[in-house]
Amino acid sequence: MGRRGTYRNIIILLILCLLLLWTGILKLNRRPKDEKLLVRVNNKSVCPLKLRFSNVSLTVTALASFPGSGNSWLRHRLQQATGIYTGSVDDEKFMIDNGYLGEGFTDGSVLVVKTHHRYDDQRQIGGHYKKAVLLLRDPYDAILSWFQLALTDNHTATVSPQKFCSAWPKNISNLIKIWVRFVESWLKFPGPLHLVFYDGLKTNPVETLRDLLLFLDQTTSTLKCGLINDEGVAHRKQRVSMDGLYSKNISSKLNSHIYDVYLAIKDLNVKNKAFVLNWVKYYKGYITPWYQSHCKVLNTTSNNLNGRRNSADDRITYMNDVVFRY
Repeated sequence: MGRRGTYRNIIILLILCLLLLWTGILKLNRRPKDEKLLVRVNNKSVCPLKLRFSNVSLTVTALASFPGSGNSWLRHRLQQATGIYTGSVDDEKFMIDNGYLGEGFTDGSVLVVKTHHRYDDQRQIGGHYKKAVLLLRDPYDAILSWFQLALTDNHTATVSPQKFCSAWPKNISNLIKIWVRFVESWLKFPGPLHLVFYDGLKTNPVETLRDLLLFLDQTTSTLKCGLINDEGVAHRKQRVSMDGLYSKNISSKLNSHIYDVYLAIKDLNVKNKAFVLNWVKYYKGYITPWYQSHCKVLNTTSNNLNGRRNSADDRITYMNDVVFRY
């Protein structure tokens, strides 16, 4: 009788152990996916991922953006999240020196191919994209960022006030035209097109990256690796203030183009399209203290107001030719 009682106790104990184990499994399965992902990512053996060229041929996908829209930053995050190099139609030494070894590659060995060319220009130079990602940033910020890059030929340097203030008034109208033509051309891309907003990368990076990775047919299991060390290499930390740079007339023209872009995408299946409306700004054309103190050259040097060209103007023209007309 005692032996039977012992067997019964052992059986009961085994049943209790199985119940406890089953309960633990259920709890584990109920953990949010992001929590499980975070556990893996916090393991130093996972992140950062070792960068490589793709082992299989990927769908050739453009990563198109107007210069100054955060293309290098997004490439950095994609490489961190997937471990696959991103390519480019350019072969920029600065990017290669900073670990972007996919520079100059435009085939299926890279995740995406960076381009600042209009889509119609891409076709003329042999563009062979099957899919496209269009990165959009507030044009007030993007144009200003591109202007500084064009004058300095440096992703992180700040342009001198003398160069900036002499070239800005003469070139802003043309840069606005280039921006809207660029965006409109890529919105006509005939294949699968995915829009990414710079605003979304800043305010909701997890969802923005997840949607993009799914569009690129990539796993999201290491997505959070793209959020670690997210600074990138092309971040200009010292910014020129926009106060006084956009006159009432210029901002009115740019706002009109912003509305045109919104109308072009409002019926598309695009998340966060309301970001576009947030780009609209109203400047009354006042000469602000910043503009007065940094752009005195406009008031003291007549050459800057009578249409004569200078080295800054030539630099802008050269960069526009290189980037937009290849």
